[in-house]
Amino acid sequence: ILKGVSQQTTGRLRVACHPAASSFFVPNALSEFLADKPDVNVTLRAMPSNTIEDLVASNQYDLGFNESPHRRGSTQSEDFELPCFCAMAADSPLASPLSNQRTITPVDLRNQPMALLFDDHPTAVQTREAFRQTDTPLRQRFELQTFMTGLKFVQNGLCYMVCDMLTAYSYISLSGDEGGVIFRPFKPRVYNTVSILTPANR
Repeated sequence: ILKGVSQQTTGRLRVACHPAASSFFVPNALSEFLADKPDVNVTLRAMPSNTIEDLVASNQYDLGFNESPHRRGSTQSEDFELPCFCAMAADSPLASPLSNQRTITPVDLRNQPMALLFDDHPTAVQTREAFRQTDTPLRQRFELQTFMTGLKFVQNGLCYMVCDMLTAYSYISLSGDEGGVIFRPFKPRVYNTVSILTPANR
């Protein structure tokens, strides 16, 4: 998608991305891309996915990185399904060194407090379905707008959370080994689908 821009040595690149990717993932990718383009200036803004769609569709932004949009003729997209992970406090029994390679299941989380995003978010829908498939009661304690907010509750031992990969990446990049949250694979698989958007007419 950046092939055309990569030939340019001057100009402005306008990028909009959803909040989970705005702290580390997209800045790291842009840093690598811009390393040999000192005269390319960048606008980078974090905003909701539906706003990103509108701005890219109307040519106000060159690139959008968001949770997968509704398909529309005015944008083109490349989609990626990213697996989610179970986030838990570092002192949780499920986070012990002996369980380092362990895959967490709903059965492991029976009767444990959980944080989910708002009801119709795809990851919340899939998480509830994963518990239903395994006939495991889901004890939801928190309903949230973003995963990053939930990691503070997880860190303080108030809940577990099935968390998207980009938020986990940002948390680990920020906290390193000093963070109080551990991430483990989760099964049945829960995915967060993200897309790179560009205007369809250029």
